[in-house]
Amino acid sequence: MLYYHGTTLDKALQIFKKERLKGRRIFDDHKHGYVSLSLSRATSRYFGEVLLSFNCIQTEMSEVKYGEREWIKDNIEIMEYVYGGKLDKNNINYEFIELNGEREFVVRDELKLEETKLEEIILFSPTEEEAEGMREEIEKVISITIPFSFMQEPKEGAYEYWTMLEYLQEK
Repeated sequence: MLYYHGTTLDKALQIFKKERLKGRRIFDDHKHGYVSLSLSRATSRYFGEVLLSFNCIQTEMSEVKYGEREWIKDNIEIMEYVYGGKLDKNNINYEFIELNGEREFVVRDELKLEETKLEEIILFSPTEEEAEGMREEIEKVISITIPFSFMQEPKEGAYEYWTMLEYLQEK
């Protein structure tokens, strides 16, 4: 199973310099930061033009269980991270949350690259020349040999494009 993490080029350079993905806390009162991983390239692409593709992750992950009300109540901090907004634990709109059929995972605090098997770096760009420039920047800071691939996409509507492509591949 492949897990994807989408990020910007600047953040990808930081990930490779520090050799870890640092969890993000969206609210000051949260105890932990989280790193998101998805099984969907389209969803991950939404977060940046660089996709990191992992095959094996040797650290504890939690699957976001959208359809399980008790899990949602017990993991309100994760749900607030996933949705990027505060939730009232006593008044949760479960119907809205359950609409998301995505398989998404979170790692608490950080994900060290040494605890993963990074399979591939996928670069999204409208031109091959732009992707080549991105690859060269990453190769300056990366300490391992990893395959790169380039995915050409339209300048506008990239998320919709990849969502439709994944849908068609499933058929």
